[in-house]
Amino acid sequence: MLSMLITRPLSAVAGLVVLVLLSRGLKSTEYAIYFAVWAVAEIVILASNCGLIQSVYRYVSAAQKTNGCYVVEGPVLKLIALRFLSLILSGGILLSFPDLFVRVFSGAHFSSVLVLYVLAISICEGMARFFESIFDSMLSQGRSQFTLLLRTLVRVVGLLYLGYQDGLTIENVIRLEMIAASLGFFVGFILFAQLYVASELGSTELHEGTLVRMVKFAVPAYMAQLLGILYGPDAMKLILAGNVGAHALAVFGFAYSLAAVVQRYLPINILAGVFRPVFVAASKKEDANHILPEMLVMVIKVNWLFVVPIFCILIFLGDWFLGKISGGNYTNAGPVMCIIVVALLAVATHGALSMYCLARETSWAPMWATACSAVGLPIAIYLGGRYGAIGVALAFLVSEIIWCFACYLILQINQVHRFTLPIRGLLVIVGSVTTAVALPLAFNHWFSPVLSAVVAILVLLILLIKFSPFSSLEQKWLTSVCPAPLAKILRL
Repeated sequence: MLSMLITRPLSAVAGLVVLVLLSRGLKSTEYAIYFAVWAVAEIVILASNCGLIQSVYRYVSAAQKTNGCYVVEGPVLKLIALRFLSLILSGGILLSFPDLFVRVFSGAHFSSVLVLYVLAISICEGMARFFESIFDSMLSQGRSQFTLLLRTLVRVVGLLYLGYQDGLTIENVIRLEMIAASLGFFVGFILFAQLYVASELGSTELHEGTLVRMVKFAVPAYMAQLLGILYGPDAMKLILAGNVGAHALAVFGFAYSLAAVVQRYLPINILAGVFRPVFVAASKKEDANHILPEMLVMVIKVNWLFVVPIFCILIFLGDWFLGKISGGNYTNAGPVMCIIVVALLAVATHGALSMYCLARETSWAPMWATACSAVGLPIAIYLGGRYGAIGVALAFLVSEIIWCFACYLILQINQVHRFTLPIRGLLVIVGSVTTAVALPLAFNHWFSPVLSAVVAILVLLILLIKFSPFSSLEQKWLTSVCPAPLAKILRL
């Protein structure tokens, strides 16, 4: 836990530095190419997953004995070999499109070997993240945080060097990304080897019964992930690149990347390695039907409380903030980022529902929910063509909302997984943030943007204290699992 509290903030700061350096040093066309490169790499990484990451989260674990030694459970070595093979095969498919970026950016000029760089990034970054998933499942979050921080710091140092040498070009930036991903893969492999060699082995064989059970769970989860690519931010970036142009992609990519920093450090993500094992353990208790829904709602509320103050600030100061950090290059990205930050409320709910489904060992609900939310693709094409980056951001928001409602309704259809969702606390948060934003807007002729943001935060805090979103049981849970200062804040 201590390592997460130290390395996560460091990674966040380093990630922001990367975005600032790129937004200031690259032209909008080059910045758009950068986002397109990562969009393709992310799609390759996700499409090649084949349910292996979900299998790691559900079937790989480790218990630490009193002497500090780990006891490994699950077919971890076989899963690593399969993941590497899946990335190689997917990379081979990518090589069959050597002119991919030329077609997307017909007016841009860059090296013809760009696809090879993207292939290397996809394989190395995919393996680095897979090792991080294994570390999280084995309750060794310190190792996963170290590899994540290492890659980010390499990017920062490399960009500073390129800027000092006046070599901040798109080709050099992509080469730097390849170096950072390769280093993450290598270090992740070394850390895993050290952990595995020093561990005792429990049940690590893939028996026929376990294989059938794993396939039944992993295949629908993988299908959901494939469908999710259709409405995910990476597909929407490519839609912008092909239909609207480089500047719109640069604006959306810049705003989304900043919001993604917030998303990465949502409690549902920063504590994923803690939440997942807790959800799975709770599912094995006799009163799981009561405990799991309570945990689900509490996790959603904790994440919403993390997001809403950021929204209250950005709605008044978004343009100013993004203009400042980009050196004046993207002064109109505030509304785009506000919409994406609102979408993070649905993203957090999405993540919490996914953990609930993971604990229930059902992946059909997420799969059908993803199929429903794939309607975001035509919505993005239409809205993106008419309204540019704002339209695509709205499509992203609508898609995530559809996913959450669809997943919940599908779970309700199944008698085994049906649960009641106590919404009082969620309504308190929604009502509080709505009032907090509406009040300064109603008197905007009296308030400056800075004063409006301050008033909104104060009103939000007062309302949350007056009408606490947490039940007495949830407050006890928060007191028991959170550090004292954080628990005091969350006991609103």
